[in-house]
Amino acid sequence: MKISLLGYYGFSNTGDEALLSVLLKKLPQYFPGSRISVLDNPEYISQREQLPNTEFISRTKLKPVWQALKGSDLFILGGGSILQDASSSISLYYYLAVILLATFLCKQTVLLAQGIGPIKSSINEYLTKLILDRVDLITCRDEESVNLLQRLGISPSRVQLTADLAYLLEPEEVNIPCLNASGKVFGLIWRKAPKIDYVRQLEALKRTFCNWQWLFIPFQPQDKKLYQEIKEHFPANAIVLEEKLSPAQMLGLITQLKQVNAIRLHGFIFAKMAGALYAGPSYDPKVAAFWEDQRTPEELKAEAEKNFVALQSLL
Repeated sequence: MKISLLGYYGFSNTGDEALLSVLLKKLPQYFPGSRISVLDNPEYISQREQLPNTEFISRTKLKPVWQALKGSDLFILGGGSILQDASSSISLYYYLAVILLATFLCKQTVLLAQGIGPIKSSINEYLTKLILDRVDLITCRDEESVNLLQRLGISPSRVQLTADLAYLLEPEEVNIPCLNASGKVFGLIWRKAPKIDYVRQLEALKRTFCNWQWLFIPFQPQDKKLYQEIKEHFPANAIVLEEKLSPAQMLGLITQLKQVNAIRLHGFIFAKMAGALYAGPSYDPKVAAFWEDQRTPEELKAEAEKNFVALQSLL
């Protein structure tokens, strides 16, 4: 079995790298001996760990993408919220174009554990429906994504509700020497998002967690820029995590926290998996869908496993 993977991989985003990590672990379990090609950010490929039967190729050049898809039996769009036009229509067109290319080459094509939307443009809705009608299997991580696909006209029989692949990530122990040994550590996993008053948020949190150690955790390098901009409002006992951690190590770190405030979806997901108390603004439809999902971490882990069961049944 030759498998090609595409997602928002290679951009140092902890959430998306967690999805890739799960795929690279689970696919060989369900398809022993399979060879995997990851369509990756070319600027990041040199930093990748070399894995057996796995190659990382540039996602930005047509010829390598064409060759990877042409040589594959299966193409997987693997998790995340990448079919949306809130950030850019160009990004949506890129992913739709690769899906279309895979179906043109008559490859089994699967959207796995997707978060769909928002799709604001009627033209983009039409294109998304037109192309997704050609794929073989769609699984979604939340009901809102399922409902959106149905509103677009995708047959309900072709869409399954599962859960985010990150729920299958296993934590790896990590030691951060600067953490307070008392265990009263308050983690903040923030990103830049529209209409968020970060200073006001900080002042409100300081009134509640004034005696805790604060740890600002970047899930992507640009998060450090935000932390630098608001640093003068930090409490005296706040630090920014400088260590570069793998997704499994990041999950291991979050298991050591008592409270988490997040402005990232996978910040919420990691906190839920770790058993930490968590809070934060519902700044995006995907986060609203997370808050509406009442399934337990154990149920979500079982549902996430169903992505691979469905994939196995398809083939």
